[in-house]
Amino acid sequence: MRISVVVPARYASRTFGRSMESILQQTCRANEVIIVDDSRGNTVMNTARKYAKRSKTVRYIKEEFFSTGSLKNRGIMDSDADIILMTGTDCEVPHDWIERMIGPIKEGDDIVQGGISLSSKNFWSRILQRSEDRLRKRLSGGGSIDLIDSRNIAFRRDALIEAGMYDRHVRGLEDLHLKIRMKRYGFLVHDLGGVLVTQHRQVSLNDLFRENVEKGMWTVFIRSLEQGSGKNVKDAMFITLRSRDHLLFLPSLIITLFTGGPLGFISELISGIGFRTGSLAGAFRRERFLRSIQTKYY
Repeated sequence: MRISVVVPARYASRTFGRSMESILQQTCRANEVIIVDDSRGNTVMNTARKYAKRSKTVRYIKEEFFSTGSLKNRGIMDSDADIILMTGTDCEVPHDWIERMIGPIKEGDDIVQGGISLSSKNFWSRILQRSEDRLRKRLSGGGSIDLIDSRNIAFRRDALIEAGMYDRHVRGLEDLHLKIRMKRYGFLVHDLGGVLVTQHRQVSLNDLFRENVEKGMWTVFIRSLEQGSGKNVKDAMFITLRSRDHLLFLPSLIITLFTGGPLGFISELISGIGFRTGSLAGAFRRERFLRSIQTKYY
């Protein structure tokens, strides 16, 4: 089976070189490594060309449409592989990453989801790590997980194409949108959380809050898109948009203080306020968002 690693380069990362080194020094080598770039600087291009000269398996592609989903789609379509793996320019993969991630697909699975470990151990990074770990635990069970995170994932390429790949007009939470559509086609995600990719990023309070605001807003937009398509819409993320969940936010915070300690309380407080702020903003901007792309859907 042919293997491609797709690296969407939406933004330049200072650790891109470390990411490339880890991808190229694998126990099981990829047939090709496709770097798809829409960044406005030359950092990604220069690094990519350096590695393309070093290895014939590395290809650099420039994508003009400005969204992460379009980068991923371009890599998928330009590949002739049977298996597509994805990671980020700021992610360093373990030396046996490809070998372990493709194993379940060779056995018949469609999607394999690995785990993420943040390299920074500052306070806000630990808060984010705790939040992501709790979400992962809540969404996993029985060897599968209700999650797609393209920082560490492997797909059967024909499953991606059958589900329609990414929607390039979804500029946030594109992995969530893809997951919903792939579930509708009956594709399950195999949980391989023990395979950890290290993401090199320093998280601040502003990063944490802003990301949760974006998450809340795009959850509203994606639910609206799915409802507009006339499909049956069910997802764990949509439950958090219910009025009941908003009303129970304060009591759940108090419970978290006793069950999860101060770190868990702070994590829930920031993520909860940010998500709910974003979901309210999304509710006000939903119609404008749908009008901006309605010719693409209806």
